[in-house]
Amino acid sequence: MQLSVTLLTDPRVFQGMKTEWNALLEESEANNIFLTWEWMHTWWEIFGHDYELHIITVRNPLGELVGIAPFKASERGILRIDKSRVLEFIGWGGDVTTEYLDIIARKGWETKVFNSVAEYIFGNNTWTKVDLHHLSSTSPSIPVMKEYMEKGDVPCRIERSSICPIVVLPKSWEEFLSGKSFNFRKKMKEYLRTTRRDLGARLVCCDSSATLQGDMDALIKLHLKRWGQSSRAFRTKKYVTFHRRVSRLFLEKGWLRLFFLKQEDKTLAGIYCFHYNKKYYYYQSGRDTEYSKYRLGVVLLNEVLKEAIREKAGEFDLLTGDEAYKYRWAQYTKETVRLSSLNNGYGKVAKYFSAIQSLLTWPKSVAHRNWRVKE
Repeated sequence: MQLSVTLLTDPRVFQGMKTEWNALLEESEANNIFLTWEWMHTWWEIFGHDYELHIITVRNPLGELVGIAPFKASERGILRIDKSRVLEFIGWGGDVTTEYLDIIARKGWETKVFNSVAEYIFGNNTWTKVDLHHLSSTSPSIPVMKEYMEKGDVPCRIERSSICPIVVLPKSWEEFLSGKSFNFRKKMKEYLRTTRRDLGARLVCCDSSATLQGDMDALIKLHLKRWGQSSRAFRTKKYVTFHRRVSRLFLEKGWLRLFFLKQEDKTLAGIYCFHYNKKYYYYQSGRDTEYSKYRLGVVLLNEVLKEAIREKAGEFDLLTGDEAYKYRWAQYTKETVRLSSLNNGYGKVAKYFSAIQSLLTWPKSVAHRNWRVKE
């Protein structure tokens, strides 16, 4: 069955793909919040000026969209010396973290789509390197792309990018608590009781475009107050602009979950989340450090997890970072990986050079290992 593969480089075409893009995403195994048209196109609007748009679309003989490879091309090099063109995912780069990037393929069409994209990529000599960051380690695109590259005698490198702790959510809050230790339940009751008694704190969720800008202002203020210079979030104009735009789009779609603990009109803590495809994604947070003894971050996360269970979400993804507090809640982790390879003959040269280098250094490395054993 012949598939039609097209390269899209016009941002106006990308802008008009919203309906078709999201419909395909919903029919794919890659369906996650970071591959939605809203996230990807907003990223392109804010950060895309330094890149060339290279979206590859795959259609079946009926003209139906069955695959999207959301790529961009960039130039790398130092002082215009040894510049190379690199093919990457839209969403990678800038200062916004995007997880679970991938090639989008309709279920049942994955192998055909991935092979078509690989054939297009490695049959094209306009870029020297393919560098794909933050693929889910379980993505079905990885073995297909890897096999295609190895058949072409081009070295493929796969390395871990990040770790994302995951909270598995049961059907009820009682069931969730039953899986926690006695000490955990006791401490949480104390935190909740003290917070309600002393502060009268209540949970509030942003559900109106009229209050969204003020709520985002509050989140940013709380985040910077809590993390100071140790966090890169909300530090640049582009970062702030991106999240203001994407939060508005997500609110319109019903995907935004922006929660606060409030004492009357005073905002004490905030968590910025997304709810999409029966999953919660925890993106950023902040709290007023003047109330540190109340463990407001823990209390708020506890309440947000209750809301996620109430909304019948199956998991709560804490995203990138191995901070200790995440493992008080998470039961397991997901990994993302980076898949990279050289194109246009450079890969073969690199492979042979690496083999020669190994041979030249082999006697020295063996002697070094033997010396260490003897010692």
